[in-house]
Amino acid sequence: MTLRQYKLEEIGSVATPTHTPSDSSERQHESFKSDNMPVFSPDSQILKAGNQELTQYERNTPGVLIESSATPAQSRTPNNADITPTGPNRHDPLISEDEKNRMFQDILSTVKKRFHDRLQKVRDMEDISESTGDQKERDSAPENARRMDGAMVAIEGLLGDPIRMFQDVVVKHLFEAGKRAEEAGNLSETKDSPKPLPTFPEPTACVFERSFSMLNDVVIDISKRATPCRFRFIDCIRFVNHQTLRIIEYDDMSNLVYAATSYIWRGVIGPPTAAMAELGTFAVEGAIDGDPISIDVLHHACKASLLKDIPLLWLDRLCIMQTNREDKAWQIQQMYRVYAFCKECFVLPGGTRRLASLEEPTMWIHRGWTLQEAVAPKSVSISISWQFGEAVFHSRRLGMGTTGTVEEVVPGQSAYTKLSPIVNASVAEDVEFRVAVPESYRGKPIDVSICIFGSNNELGWRHAFALSQALKPNDAVVDPNDDKKRTALWRSAQMRTSSRPVDMVFSIMGLFGVTLDPKAFKSSDRLGATIAFAREILKQNGRPNWFSISLSLPPNPSIRSFPAFPKTNEAGVAMYKVDSRQVEAAELMGDVDGWLGTEGIPGGEMDEHGFLTVVMKSASVKWTDQVYHEKLNTPSCSKQSYDTQLLQFHDLHCPPFITDQDGRSWEVLSSDSPSSLYVALLGRMYTRSKARYFDPRALIKGIFLEKYEEGKFRRFTDHSYFVFNIMSYRFEGWEERVFTI
Repeated sequence: MTLRQYKLEEIGSVATPTHTPSDSSERQHESFKSDNMPVFSPDSQILKAGNQELTQYERNTPGVLIESSATPAQSRTPNNADITPTGPNRHDPLISEDEKNRMFQDILSTVKKRFHDRLQKVRDMEDISESTGDQKERDSAPENARRMDGAMVAIEGLLGDPIRMFQDVVVKHLFEAGKRAEEAGNLSETKDSPKPLPTFPEPTACVFERSFSMLNDVVIDISKRATPCRFRFIDCIRFVNHQTLRIIEYDDMSNLVYAATSYIWRGVIGPPTAAMAELGTFAVEGAIDGDPISIDVLHHACKASLLKDIPLLWLDRLCIMQTNREDKAWQIQQMYRVYAFCKECFVLPGGTRRLASLEEPTMWIHRGWTLQEAVAPKSVSISISWQFGEAVFHSRRLGMGTTGTVEEVVPGQSAYTKLSPIVNASVAEDVEFRVAVPESYRGKPIDVSICIFGSNNELGWRHAFALSQALKPNDAVVDPNDDKKRTALWRSAQMRTSSRPVDMVFSIMGLFGVTLDPKAFKSSDRLGATIAFAREILKQNGRPNWFSISLSLPPNPSIRSFPAFPKTNEAGVAMYKVDSRQVEAAELMGDVDGWLGTEGIPGGEMDEHGFLTVVMKSASVKWTDQVYHEKLNTPSCSKQSYDTQLLQFHDLHCPPFITDQDGRSWEVLSSDSPSSLYVALLGRMYTRSKARYFDPRALIKGIFLEKYEEGKFRRFTDHSYFVFNIMSYRFEGWEERVFTI
């Protein structure tokens, strides 16, 4: 394959074919990330000049084997002036035949060695198996699973190594050609022409306009000139180029190009840097309890918008009439649309007082509304304090989805990067950042840790893990019923908090396609709003995915199919009272580590009192008063592979006895035996395991349900549950029953 078949604009992350691959090949190719990511972005002048140099070689050297990655039209400078070849050997091939042969032999030798090392794992397993002399043991499912998994890893490595090396060769030669152009004095011709400013339609009205000099230390109020139930935006062009805050109003936003913001009303603690305090701050009438708005932070957000050709910015505190109840209720109903239709959403984890760095823990991931603000938009970037210039990052432990670039906004002060890769990288850990330096196409590594989501500890990891799964795009093949995505949304929401309990429903209802009237519920009525929300989901043929939020949380005393609601507050975290101490929700949810949830939960219906009626396969049980083994560990983010952890469920149950996760033995009773305790099959479990042979979908989760009056059931107060392997357990004698929970 020649370089022409690759897009230059994608070389900075990974070389990808210009044709559109299938979903499966896209995912496979995405996993082959380079261990030494080239740091120069597509806009790098060095790479642009190198691209033109290689194109010139192609024009003057017939039959050259390594071609340019751009067409002749693409390789021209903005004024269509060609770069004139200079030097004594301009018509010589880029790479001599000897060098080509040496490079090929080096790549081939490395691929062979790595493939041999990976296959050695399989051979070692076979040697151990042969030495036992036990045919049954050698042919067991766990043994075959390990051997098959090792073979698949080896094959993936065989496919991935040439791609990584090929990418390295491409960027290296582009870089070297660009350096030659720079030395020849041709690099200056590759500079881009200034981009024209974006435009936007004439607004219905201008509701506020004031220069920076009149904004510092004042409280502004847009309600005097604004009309309720209209959309409002900040004019970024006026803000950046004319140092004026101008808020404009529209009746409709369907034809507008705008960016939205996601932030918390009380951000990082500590004084802003000098660069974040040059222009001062102001407050908004009706929202004085929040942090003041830094003019400098707003300037960085507006400039980032303009860099993406977006002329308008939406920030709720400025664009909602904070003193008008009618406008606030209408805006809450429109909130999902505002974020879903924006061209870009900029996350400000540090709040509106100052930008936070990646290494500063923030409360952004703990707030209820920020979940919708992160998931609903088509594109989300995180704005950060950044002094290192252009950079790239990736996780060396888990390449797929963890690679991203850091783009400067104000040099030496701020930058933005895509939210999903940086969240995935914080979950994967072992992240490497590299900044661009003139002497190296790979860049220079810098020491940066990702703590901005609080993901430097176990609880922060759970928050980031739930969000990373919620950010994954809908996939009709992998997740046809949206079970995985919706479970991640419920789980992430359960660990968040808000100043008004009812907002924990309003903040996510749009993500499920539901719209409730905020005026129908009091600010403290989370229960009533949750019942109305759940009923609407089930009416739309949705599933009660809230069942798999976490079985380690206490059950809700008023709506038994849900876990109890944590205590919420304006600036803290979601907390539960356990015995005599306060415990963070994320601390109690250890049973979900590594698990994305349960799919295939049967649908049902819910009445106005919150009783969920659902049909599930089940069996009546009684305890045998015996404990056979220690508590089983749910697969988690540990040094032990997920595949090895999954194998603990092989041959776990011996009918008619079954064993729960706490190691207790239960007897399955016949259908005519009286009992008040049942084990009901909730659905298939799925994990982020890389297993190929041992399919995680072979595991079924079972939960305890207790009959407390005729026809009424509730989650058993015991937090334990069952995991069944359908390859070894047949569910003989189990029946489908109707449960009203």
